[in-house]
Amino acid sequence: WQANTGDTVTFDVPDNWTAGRIWGRRDCDASGTCVTGNCAGGIVCTQPGTPPATLAEFTLAASGNQDFYDVSLVDGFNIPVAITNDQGCSTADCPVDLNANCPAELQGPSGASGNEGCKSACFANLDGNP
Repeated sequence: WQANTGDTVTFDVPDNWTAGRIWGRRDCDASGTCVTGNCAGGIVCTQPGTPPATLAEFTLAASGNQDFYDVSLVDGFNIPVAITNDQGCSTADCPVDLNANCPAELQGPSGASGNEGCKSACFANLDGNP
């Protein structure tokens, strides 16, 4: 599915789906190659996205049959993301476009709209020790 800026997408997962991550991709071409969040498999990803990518992470029916979700920047940032629900639970989000204020040493890659990603310090290898 495609979600344009400001869109909301609702989806169901199978009962046996226990964990996963969803990430946005930016500036993609018809083959599914994207400037950020790119992945093996083209349009249908077969491997996790390439950083930088903002992650929506889910663990369902975990210990004590509890569900957990979060928005993570462990793989850097490429788009604002929010996880909402219809159960009255808290929203997990990173609602601000961080690309505009990304430090120079973390910026990239760039695409049609300029800087489209902000790398994590680990991915950028700032200390020379990945």
